[in-house]
Amino acid sequence: MRVNYELNFRDFALFQAIHHFLSVPFQIFYLGWAIFISLSAMVGESSSAKVLTAFYVYLVIWAVALPIQVVFLALGKYRALLTGHAVEILDNGICDETGFSKSSHFWAGINRVVRRWGFIAIYIHDQNAFIIPNRAFDTADQRRQFFFELKQRFANAR
Repeated sequence: MRVNYELNFRDFALFQAIHHFLSVPFQIFYLGWAIFISLSAMVGESSSAKVLTAFYVYLVIWAVALPIQVVFLALGKYRALLTGHAVEILDNGICDETGFSKSSHFWAGINRVVRRWGFIAIYIHDQNAFIIPNRAFDTADQRRQFFFELKQRFANAR
């Protein structure tokens, strides 16, 4: 099974934002800062006021972090990533081909396969994944079928 698509900046930024949000270390770091700031700034206030302040600080941290992340992504050079891709499911793994490279990964070397809002990601390690945007598929059923095939082959290799 093979899918062809053009990966663009929006796809990459969406993947990075969701990956960042679902990262346990980032959540611990942001929550830790939010709690620290609320406890430091709210000496003598009620517990509910401290919790509410921590929640607002947490939201502000995210509101600042995401635009900064997008700016850093926009300043980067991702010519070999933001291009046409052909991802193919093979018996022994997956293959991603662009005008710049061709890489194959055996199922045993794949970390995980996830379906998120807007894309399917095939993680080859914790911080790097092949991103397949939803628009790469003609129908939602085709996307489900592709994802099911990925998950099934990945699970069978474990």
